[in-house]
Amino acid sequence: MRLRLFLPIAALSLLPVALRAAVPPAERILPQDTVALFTVPEWRQTCDQHAKSPQLQLWNEPSMKPFRDHFLKRWKEEVADPIEKELGVRFEDYRGLIQGQLTLAVLKNNWEAGSKEEPGTALLIDTRDHAEQLRTNLTTLRRKWVEANKTLRTETLRG
Repeated sequence: MRLRLFLPIAALSLLPVALRAAVPPAERILPQDTVALFTVPEWRQTCDQHAKSPQLQLWNEPSMKPFRDHFLKRWKEEVADPIEKELGVRFEDYRGLIQGQLTLAVLKNNWEAGSKEEPGTALLIDTRDHAEQLRTNLTTLRRKWVEANKTLRTETLRG
């Protein structure tokens, strides 16, 4: 009797997982004129594996602290802060949102060698259950960009 009750309850509890749409591979989402792409299929798993890597163990070695602190300070001052200021965004607001696939792509975007057109870029992030937070962050970013008279173009890729 308990087994008969357990099986339907277990099946119903797994239903949301089964109903969640699978994230298609990046090459199926991106347009045909994609020049290059870099993708990480499972960001969280990759971070967990990277945390155990010899490179990160060396980076976190106590004797590396002076070098690491100096490097991170210069990185923040010379790279991260200027980009954040130019884009009007804080990377910290987006860092925790990446849950699944992460893809960075370069798109042809009418670019030809020697032309004034530049290639486009696309960043695809699977946020899984953090979609509402991403929507809020992007709404705020869009508002800031409009206020700063930056050009925006929204494009839907294959639905």
